Amino acid sequence: MRIRTASVAAVTLGATVFAVTAGGSASASSIKGVGAAGTRCTAADVDIRIQPSNHDASNGGPATGLVRVRNTSGSDCTLDGFPGFKAVEGAQSVTAHHAGSAGSTITLLPGAEADSSLTYSNVNFRPGSGGSKLCAVNTDAVQIVLPGEKRAVNAKVMEGGIDNGRLILCGQPNVSAFALGGK
Repeated sequence: MRIRTASVAAVTLGATVFAVTAGGSASASSIKGVGAAGTRCTAADVDIRIQPSNHDASNGGPATGLVRVRNTSGSDCTLDGFPGFKAVEGAQSVTAHHAGSAGSTITLLPGAEADSSLTYSNVNFRPGSGGSKLCAVNTDAVQIVLPGEKRAVNAKVMEGGIDNGRLILCGQPNVSAFALGGK
């Protein structure tokens, strides 16, 4: 009976990881369990902001920003894995793929921050476009799903950056696993 239970859990976890990774969806269920390090961070525990890039993408590389999470609760909480990420403007939407390793469980003390790198193009490089910003999504808010959560929450794009507090997405963005941040 114990072996059967473990097999079912592995299949369930494998299907969840596959659904999140393959679809890049912002409706993740659970990525990994949380050990004794603390309680999993939920949307009620944190403030989530998107820090846009300070430069345009180039043919040589992407624009880089952050999905920044700050623990606003009075207790430690943990993050383990990738955020779900979906940007919407009208009928257009863009979801992010996961890039890099899954990372490890990090513990956020009250007031501490964690970051997920966001790489994307904010310039349309199609021939004849002149690099103009004719992109699928131009928004000031993004839907984020924390690892282990099922519900997306809106995250505000922080003021500043090259596009004045907006996130312009041309093509497929990528997000990394969360790591301690705020440096």
